[in-house]
Amino acid sequence: MQNFKTILLLSFITLQNSNASVAVNMKNGGLILHDSEIHQSKSGFTWNVQRTYRSRSLFRGVFGQGWCSVLDLKIQFISKGELQITDCDYPHPIRYKLDPKASHYVSVLNSNDRIKIGFGFYERINQFKQKTRFDLKGRPLEIQSGKEVFLLDYNSRGLIQTIRNKKEALVEVKWHPLLDLIEKIGPTAYRYTGFQLMKVNHQLKDQTKLYKYDDLDNLTDRKENKSHLLIEYYKAEDRVYKIKSSCTQTYEYHFINERMTSSELTQICPDKKILKQTFEVLHASIKQKEGDLL
Repeated sequence: MQNFKTILLLSFITLQNSNASVAVNMKNGGLILHDSEIHQSKSGFTWNVQRTYRSRSLFRGVFGQGWCSVLDLKIQFISKGELQITDCDYPHPIRYKLDPKASHYVSVLNSNDRIKIGFGFYERINQFKQKTRFDLKGRPLEIQSGKEVFLLDYNSRGLIQTIRNKKEALVEVKWHPLLDLIEKIGPTAYRYTGFQLMKVNHQLKDQTKLYKYDDLDNLTDRKENKSHLLIEYYKAEDRVYKIKSSCTQTYEYHFINERMTSSELTQICPDKKILKQTFEVLHASIKQKEGDLL
């Protein structure tokens, strides 16, 4: 089977008064939302945890249905000489194959993304030179973020109990008593209905984020302070139809043939400027055809 490369993020919006951003995959019409919280311990230790939501994903992470974060990193062993990693920068798990000559695993997507075998651990060094160390069960033990290295400790359920740096400053993680969902990191609380993340509240700073979903589990509403994001979908096709924030974006998708579709984006902002863009979507790439301010 031939492998095709797809460019995912084309329609990209940064939300005002918020640390979140949203994008639409112009090939399948899926929503991609990046959100984050800065977690701080009593001693001043801070760590920024980014959560990525994909409307087309069936993945259920530690922050609920459709959400993925660095805390979901895990090695899964497929067969002899093959393994895969859940990485939120990619819509699907990354597969690695063992290089018998070098005694390490190499990503099928990027030969500079490798996993070496140590004594009692696995260590991944990706194409950006970031290191992550895993135990033999595939759970992350050390995660590099910028110049910092964070260490993870686990409880008797095999779930993350503390996040710390090498100076031993601790941030405690509390879990749902029955489900593998994070309910609290330091002073930040996460609330769910079933497996859907509904509310994030920083109890010391009085900051709250609220989320809503439709009956297909698609995110339709995100509210934080003065920032408000609304998303509508073509329900029959499960594709983004409209995004409302400071501007309004509408999307149309046209089938051309088995190898190509055409997607159109129209953006209207309060200054009444209208941006129209057309994209030809191929298996191998996405080519912008036109984009003019009208």
